[in-house]
Amino acid sequence: MIVAQNGILRDDAVCSLVVDQDQRLVRLTWKGMVPGAVYREVLLQVLDTITLNGLHYWLSDSRQMGAILHEETQWTNEVFSPRLIRTGLRRVAVVNSTDFIHQMAAQRMVAEAPPDVPYEIAFFDTLQDAETWLLRERTMRVVG
Repeated sequence: MIVAQNGILRDDAVCSLVVDQDQRLVRLTWKGMVPGAVYREVLLQVLDTITLNGLHYWLSDSRQMGAILHEETQWTNEVFSPRLIRTGLRRVAVVNSTDFIHQMAAQRMVAEAPPDVPYEIAFFDTLQDAETWLLRERTMRVVG
């Protein structure tokens, strides 16, 4: 993977992945139910994108994503999250899925995260609220 300029890194039936270098932001929009191997592939692509581009903010729009299976929550906590901790990420905003099982799995992953996670994670019902929260932190860092 190469370092991305502003723009779309991925846009297919599974998701879209967009980098905004000016905002130091990666935006992941899930487009539907995701099989386990594809879920892992996408999250590893997000990890690479954050690492290679020095990004600080991740917006995950999960409104259209279906349930996350137990195996995937376990992989996220055991494999993905420990690697994400080392990236310099500052904030993750998640727009809640309409799927209740997904919401429970996402909350469980956060609850089971190591106590030394250096980034904040927050859940939102609207995309606008998630964006506002991410950019407010960025603005405070730039101004202050």
